[in-house]
Amino acid sequence: MEIDMTALRMVENEKGISLETLVDAIEEALLKAYHNLPGAISQARIEIDKKTGRVTVMAMDEDEDGNPIGEF
Repeated sequence: MEIDMTALRMVENEKGISLETLVDAIEEALLKAYHNLPGAISQARIEIDKKTGRVTVMAMDEDEDGNPIGEF
C-alpha cells in the first residue's frame, strides 16, 4: 500500500498541518485498524516512508518460548 505523499504535502501547505503530524496520524489509524484483524500481532508497528509513501507493517518474530528472533 502507498500513501499519496504529494496530497499530504498539499494538505500541509494549505492547512498548516506538518507532514510529520499527518504521517503519525495515518500510522496510528492504520495500526488501530490492523489490530482489529483476526490474528493481528499485538506488538506490530506501522511505518510510512516519507519519500515514497510506502506503508509497511512490521512485527517481531518469536521462537517457541516467546523470545524475539527477528522482525518481519
